[in-house]
Amino acid sequence: MSLNDILRGGIIIDKPSGKIAEYTSSILADEKIKKYVIDIVKAHVVMLTERNILKENESSQILKVLNELTDFKLDPMLEDIHMNLESYIISKLGYSIGGNVNIAKSRNDQVATAIRMALRSELLNIAFKLIGLRKAILKRCCELIDAVMPGYTHLQHAQPITVSHLLLAHHDRLKRDIDRIKEVYSRVNISPMGAAALATSSFNIDRFRVAELLGFNGLVENSIDAVSSRDFIAEAVFTLSLIMTNLSSFAEEIILWNTLEFGFINLPDELVSTSSIMPQKRNPVIAELVRAKTGSIYGDLTAILTILKALPLSYNLDLQEVTPHLWSACSIVSSTLDVMIDAVLKMKFNTDRLIETVRKGMSAATELANLLVRSGISFRESHRIVGSILRDRNTLIADEIVEALSKYGVNVSIDDVSKILNPVYIVDLHSVIGGPSPGIVSKAINVRLKALVEDEEYFNNLAKSLKEYELKLSNAVANIINVNS
Repeated sequence: MSLNDILRGGIIIDKPSGKIAEYTSSILADEKIKKYVIDIVKAHVVMLTERNILKENESSQILKVLNELTDFKLDPMLEDIHMNLESYIISKLGYSIGGNVNIAKSRNDQVATAIRMALRSELLNIAFKLIGLRKAILKRCCELIDAVMPGYTHLQHAQPITVSHLLLAHHDRLKRDIDRIKEVYSRVNISPMGAAALATSSFNIDRFRVAELLGFNGLVENSIDAVSSRDFIAEAVFTLSLIMTNLSSFAEEIILWNTLEFGFINLPDELVSTSSIMPQKRNPVIAELVRAKTGSIYGDLTAILTILKALPLSYNLDLQEVTPHLWSACSIVSSTLDVMIDAVLKMKFNTDRLIETVRKGMSAATELANLLVRSGISFRESHRIVGSILRDRNTLIADEIVEALSKYGVNVSIDDVSKILNPVYIVDLHSVIGGPSPGIVSKAINVRLKALVEDEEYFNNLAKSLKEYELKLSNAVANIINVNS
C-alpha cells in the first residue's frame, strides 16, 4: 500500500527527488527501533486517553490498528519510521482520527525514547554475554588452578604465576565492564517522552505515565535536554569500546600463545583457518578479528563524538548519523563475546610446555634476590648482586648460583637455592591476597563465583522489568479497546 507524505502540502509542497529522499532517510537504521516506536505510540495514545485529550472511541481505533500491525514495510520516501507509522494510521482511519495520533508529541522526543528502549535491550544482551564469558573463564580457572606458567612484563619473562591467576585478571576486567554497563543502563533508562519538539506541550499530558508504560525509571526532565542529548550513546559506546579493549588484549595473548615459539595452547579447528597455499597453516583468525574489530568500534566512538561536537541545542538532523554507529558497536561487541566464549572454553593449554618454559627462563631471579634480603642484605644490593651473576647466564643452576654468590660474600645453602629455583615453590610462596598461589586463587574464584550469581540476578531483574512493562502496556491498551468494542 502506498502511503501519503503527510508532511507535504503545508509550508512545503513539492516532494523531494529520489536522491534527496534516499540521502536524508533514516529507514535502514529505523528498522532497529520499529517495535519500540510502535510501543511508544501505544503508550502515548493510552496517556492521551486517560487525560481526556483523546476520545476513547478514537483512541481504541488507533490502538486496534497498532495491535494488528504485522508486516509493516518502511518507505524511504517518507523519511523515517515515525512518518511511516503515522501515515499508515491515517491511511487506515483518515485524518479525523488518525491525524490526532501526534498530539503533544514529536519525532524528536519519540526517536530519543525509541533509541533508549532499543539500547536497553542491547545492553542487557551484552551484559548476559559478558556474564557467560566470565563463567567460561572461571570454569577454566578451576581446571587450571595448579598450572604454572611464566608471567610477563614487556613480553619478557618476569615471575612465575599460574594460568588461573592470569585468567582471573581477564575476568576482573570484564567484571568492571559489567559494573560500567550497570551505570550506563541507569542513565539510558530514563524517558524523554513528553518533551515533544523541545518545549513540552500546552496539553495537560502526563510524562510520568508514559515513562511507566514504557518501563523507564524516570524522566529526562528538561525538555531541551531530552530531545537533543545523545551523551548516553557516547557513554554506552565508550563502555563497549573498553570491553573490546579488554577482549583485544585477551585475543592478542591467544595469538601469541598459539605460535610455535610459545606453544602454550592449541586451538580447535573451528577457531582457526588455513592458508590457500601453505598446507601446514593453522591461523588464529578469530582472535585476529577480535583484535581488528576493536579498531572498528573505536571508529564508531570517534564518529559519534565528532558528530556531537559543537551542536547547538536543541534537535538537529546531525543526530540521525549517530545511531548507526551505536548499533554497529553493539553488534560488534555481541558477536565478539560469542566467539570469545567459544575460544575460552575450547582452547587447550599445554601445561607441560608452560612449566618447561618457566624453568628455562630467569623468572626465579626476583625470589633469589628476596632470599638474599632474608639473609640480611638490602633489597637494592641484592638486586645488583643477582643481576650481576645472571648477566652472562641463560639458565639458573643451583650449585652455580651458590658458588657465584659466595664470591660476593653471600653464603646460602644449596637446598634453599634449589627451592627458589622451583617455580611451583615460588608460586606457593606468593600467598598474599591477589597473588598466584593456588590457595589464594581458589579463594578468589569462590568470591567471583558469588559475585557472578549476584550480577546475573541483577540483570535478570532488569530483563524481568522490561517484560513487565510490555505486559502493563498491553493491558492498558486492551482495556481501552475492550471498553469500546
